[in-house]
Amino acid sequence: MEQILQNNIELIKQRFQLVLQAEAMKYIELHGEATAEDFIAENEKHLEQLLEAELKGNILNGISLVKRKQFLKAEGVEIDALRTKVINTLVRERLLENINLDYKHWLRHYFLENPGEWEEWKEQAIINQREKVILADLEEKVKTIFASNNIRFYLPLRYKAARDLAEDLHNTRYDFDDEDGIFECGQFDADTYLKLEDFLSELTGEEIFYGHEIAWEIYEDRYEAFIQEYVYRDVLAMIIELLPAEMQKTDALSEKVSELLSDELADLLEDFLYRITDELIVDLQELAEVPFMEAAHRELYVRQLEDRKKKINAFKRKAYLRFEQEKAEQRERAKREEEMILQMIGREYEANMSPHTKYILHIGETNTGKTHTALTEMRQAATGLYLGPLRLLALEVFETLASHGVACGLKTGEEEKNLQGATHIAATVEMFSSEERYECVVIDEAQMIADRDRGFSWYKAITSVQADTVHIIGSNNVGSMLMNLLDGYDVEVRKYKRELPLIVQKKNFRISKVTRGDALIVFSRKKVLQVAAKLENDGHKVSIVYGGMPPETRQKQIEQFHKGETEVVVATDAIGMGLNLPIRRVVFLENQKFDGTRVRTLTSQEIKQIAGRAGRKGKYDEGFVAFSYDVQKMKSLLERNDFEIETFAISPTQNIFNRFRYFGKDLQEFFRLWDEYENPPGTVKAPLTEEKELYEEIRGTDIEMKLSVADLYSFLHLPFSSYESTLRDQWKDNMRAIINNEELHEPVILKGSLDALELSYKSIGLHLLFLYKLDRRTEAFIWERMRDEISEEVHGLLKKEIKKYKKECKYCGRELKWDYQFTMCQSCHNKRYGRNYW
Repeated sequence: MEQILQNNIELIKQRFQLVLQAEAMKYIELHGEATAEDFIAENEKHLEQLLEAELKGNILNGISLVKRKQFLKAEGVEIDALRTKVINTLVRERLLENINLDYKHWLRHYFLENPGEWEEWKEQAIINQREKVILADLEEKVKTIFASNNIRFYLPLRYKAARDLAEDLHNTRYDFDDEDGIFECGQFDADTYLKLEDFLSELTGEEIFYGHEIAWEIYEDRYEAFIQEYVYRDVLAMIIELLPAEMQKTDALSEKVSELLSDELADLLEDFLYRITDELIVDLQELAEVPFMEAAHRELYVRQLEDRKKKINAFKRKAYLRFEQEKAEQRERAKREEEMILQMIGREYEANMSPHTKYILHIGETNTGKTHTALTEMRQAATGLYLGPLRLLALEVFETLASHGVACGLKTGEEEKNLQGATHIAATVEMFSSEERYECVVIDEAQMIADRDRGFSWYKAITSVQADTVHIIGSNNVGSMLMNLLDGYDVEVRKYKRELPLIVQKKNFRISKVTRGDALIVFSRKKVLQVAAKLENDGHKVSIVYGGMPPETRQKQIEQFHKGETEVVVATDAIGMGLNLPIRRVVFLENQKFDGTRVRTLTSQEIKQIAGRAGRKGKYDEGFVAFSYDVQKMKSLLERNDFEIETFAISPTQNIFNRFRYFGKDLQEFFRLWDEYENPPGTVKAPLTEEKELYEEIRGTDIEMKLSVADLYSFLHLPFSSYESTLRDQWKDNMRAIINNEELHEPVILKGSLDALELSYKSIGLHLLFLYKLDRRTEAFIWERMRDEISEEVHGLLKKEIKKYKKECKYCGRELKWDYQFTMCQSCHNKRYGRNYW
């Protein structure tokens, strides 16, 4: 510790020597020819205090707390109850007491050891005094120059800004939006800007860095940079040039002037930024044409200031006239566009029904025999057409009519069967054509007329069908709309009510209470498989139904339930439309569903559509409905009166596209006109969301250039799962193959898992859509057989998959209970979020 203390004292002495020099220089500047003895004598007490302060501040450096405690113990001080601050104070006091330092003697000794030090300080003090005098003169001079030459400094800057602006106005103009990013938008029009600041907000088209972020540069960034450079470089140089010749010989003159004017230059920069940005564009344009001579530019500046108010008023008048002209042009364009839309779309959506057709409305609840009655009458007609919402329903009607000996064909977007010689056709509603006539037509699930994406297909079929008799089947809430639509025509209304009571069970359902004839409803494929696995492992035989399942597979699952080979159905809401099953009880395991945008509670109509499947005349003379939770709330929704459907959806037709070719050239323009079209009262426009998203995949490519707008839209409108990247890529590849007159790309065929097989099924379905669209029916027949084989494999694999299917944590793979509501286990949640809720 003694060595550390000694080292500290030496360091303190060295530090104090700098303090001593500073104090001595101040003394010499005041007293001129004073001696070191005079300095010590007059400042002894002050210097002693300074040295003592150095000692107090630095005496403990390098002495650890442990050594300080040991020191006090050696001094006999009890330290156990002392805080660190008190320990430091005691150690410092004792060390200072033990240091025998004669301040006066040490000071004299310092000057004896350094005899030339005092004389050097005296010489430096004289130099310092001389420089202070020069600096004072310099400060007075530069501030006088600075204050009296503001316009002189400003005029060159103004000229440079004018010349830069003249060049910048010939650059490409850019704009930016969140969707397309930055893009070119023509040339600048100087007449649209009043002041330079209006122009400076424009984009230059270059990227710049702001800290760690990249942003798009605006002209203001460039002009601010050159103004700052001008003030701190050029103005400074101009001030130095105006100094007397003898002052220009001063050492480090530029740095000294910059230091003397640091505040003034900062203020000047702010002033010049404001003045430049406030300049009128028209003044700068005039200035740019005048070569720089100070007297001429000063005269021009004064004249432009005098005329400024007139020019501003003239610009405002001109801008007002231009605004009024633009408004008039906009009104004219809007009028022309309105007339164009009227000519293009016109009265496309007015009903065009035959006065000789009889319309029979079958209105009522689910599972009341509406469709069966209508189909029985159609079967007895010489020719007939069934139009339904699903390929599965068309397939079911096709098989039913064929089993009764009717020559029936099948027509969907993905397949055609037995059309040659067929007297009856079972089809999806999108396949309807108004060019053919039938004796009897059945249009099923008419409430779908309100669907924003597909509803127009029902409207078109109802209002354009050519038939002697048309049976229209719908739920209670579509009856009024259909009556209004058919007002003035021959209409018969048949009302249907459930003959079998529908009883809501009061207790929350538990899966341990599942019984034969139950249909358990969830709202995702994954949940269907989880619930089915649970039931299979508990010893139940299960059929499953979900939306993405191949219809043939679904039919086999349904047949197993019909035949009693399985006792329970686990399904999504796909069960609610047109599937007649011997169900005793419908059980809602979930009360919410994801509708493509958000998770929401089921609507009253959705609950009724699904719950209505409970009960089967002759087998289950009562239908039951159960809920896993919120029984009273869901019961009230089930019993609520339906809201009447008041609007139906409309979407583009071939006739519209035929007329559009006279008004527009691409689909982007068509979509814009469609969005602007004001649909008639009582209708809602189809949003065309999927079509627009697919269009973005090929917009501006050779695919768009080589196809007509109508043909391109028909390919965009193909009914496939465009949200799946594999299918979207297949669609795009086939589009390119068509325009290049190449063979279509074969579908993706994957096996080994349920997911792979279902994707393969969808891929073949998309391939068939292209084949039928291109009228390549022989190839289509081959791929239909391949698809049937895939469907068989799906059906065979389902049993195996269900047996081993289990719910797993998506992060660690740990098995979870089938009804665990989250996708990650509690352990993974704790690790990821650092919380434990148990």
